[in-house]
Amino acid sequence: MFVRKFLIAFILLLPGGVLQQCTVTNDDIIQKQLFDLNWKFSLGNYSAAKETDFNDMGWRSIDLPHDWSTDSIITESLKKTEKAGKTTETGWYRKNFEIPDNWGGKKIMIELEGIPTQHEIFVNGFAVRNSVSSKLHSKANLTPHLKPNEKNVIAIRIDVNKESEISWKAETGIFRHVWLVIKDNGPNP
Repeated sequence: MFVRKFLIAFILLLPGGVLQQCTVTNDDIIQKQLFDLNWKFSLGNYSAAKETDFNDMGWRSIDLPHDWSTDSIITESLKKTEKAGKTTETGWYRKNFEIPDNWGGKKIMIELEGIPTQHEIFVNGFAVRNSVSSKLHSKANLTPHLKPNEKNVIAIRIDVNKESEISWKAETGIFRHVWLVIKDNGPNP
């Protein structure tokens, strides 16, 4: 009996426009691709790490999510170099990638589900996002600086402040999933 009432209500609402009000915009997502694998990571203040030709061969190969405050290799080295008082740790993440031909003319964004508030995102040496907001979620448009059919480099710098006498209280690094989001740019004017 319940199913029959549900179906009748559904059929009555359909012509009334409830479902007809669903609209599709030109900014809808075409594809969302997980971007967690094959990153490089290092702690340190490398001012040139944003550049495409920076040598990151000595950096650790990792997959995301990655929280350097719980990474046993890193926390041991941090304990040895801690100073009294408040310190800032800087971590860099880098990844090489290529854009497929079928993404030409599309808007390509990066979406980070979990990252400390103080971070900068670079693609091919250009700053695309500088964030000091209170959100742990970040998005940035990569499109203007991407090179189709060539190697592209994304570099993310993260600064984390901590009291050396107190253990890390917040997650550090890129501690949730990262996505490449491909959107339709819409019709050309």
